[in-house]
Amino acid sequence: MFPTVHRIHHERSLETSLLRLTDGCCVALGFATGSLYHHVDANSQYFLACAVAIIVVFLTGEVVGLYRGWRGVALHREIALAELTWLYSLAILLGIGFATRYTDLCSRVGLAIVVATTALLFGLSRFTLRFVLRTVRAKGRNIRKIAIVGVNDLGIRLARNMEGSPELGLQIAGFFDDRPSYRTGELPEDVGRRLGSIASLVEAARRGEVHRVYITLP
Repeated sequence: MFPTVHRIHHERSLETSLLRLTDGCCVALGFATGSLYHHVDANSQYFLACAVAIIVVFLTGEVVGLYRGWRGVALHREIALAELTWLYSLAILLGIGFATRYTDLCSRVGLAIVVATTALLFGLSRFTLRFVLRTVRAKGRNIRKIAIVGVNDLGIRLARNMEGSPELGLQIAGFFDDRPSYRTGELPEDVGRRLGSIASLVEAARRGEVHRVYITLP
């Protein structure tokens, strides 16, 4: 009988799924705003262009790393990458439009409205989602357990910063370090405790007891 092999899986959060959904809605609303302003009929070509735009945004977002976990990362960095993704997607869409001559059928003002509206919605949607998630996490929900590799001053400061920011939804599982305690010193009681070596951290991650790992080794 072959032994059971446990693998460590990448985290797939509800947040990233919501980001994809909201980005698709943002693009669709951008197209809808442009068509309403110029009273464009929502025909099959319109829906096809909207669907292509959404697909291009999704693919570009995957390439640049937009749809990853943003927990603990500053909001302005996420919004900046979202707007950059939209610019890259726009360049691809314009190339497709010129190649198929679809842009000849579109109003320049209407295209500008679609571009500006979608860019604005990308920022507003992320701001709103961050606010909702922060409220939920401050109440003790949607929590992820983290491990810190490295018993040192940097790791202690990191732990205290996370404990002081409950809206991040990060709970410290413990510290891990292969070095003996006489080389690392003791941990203050307010930041957690040392749980073992890095090998034991790997086992804890395989059991699902740790969702993220922060390395603070020198």
